[in-house]
Amino acid sequence: ARGRGSAHAALLAAAAATGATQATAFAHLSLVYDACDDAVRAEKCRAKALSIDASEPTAGAIAVDALLVGAGNAKRARRMCEDAMKSAPGESAWAAARLASIAHAEGDHEAAVRALQATLRASPRASRAWECLPAA
Repeated sequence: ARGRGSAHAALLAAAAATGATQATAFAHLSLVYDACDDAVRAEKCRAKALSIDASEPTAGAIAVDALLVGAGNAKRARRMCEDAMKSAPGESAWAAARLASIAHAEGDHEAAVRALQATLRASPRASRAWECLPAA
């Protein structure tokens, strides 16, 4: 629901305030707009979140998945994952995991292994990364 006192209003206020939570606020606003079937606003909020913080996990994961599934643009998705990993080394497990999948699909096994290792450094309990490592 929208209006005064709603989560939507709180997210709008957080997105308007410059600070550590601004990117996260835009990312969560994108989820609200997705739920309201407002794809244009959702995409703009994800883009804004990623322009503020390229490693923002909510917006990044959705954007990369949309590029892979919807647009079939693995090259751009790969670049987005690499940018996220550079902007926050050791903190972008979502980007490393998706980069590993993209690299493996492209036959770039060395990059897939490096990405899986980065995933495990960021999230040592990521069982899926442990399972995929021998196949890469």
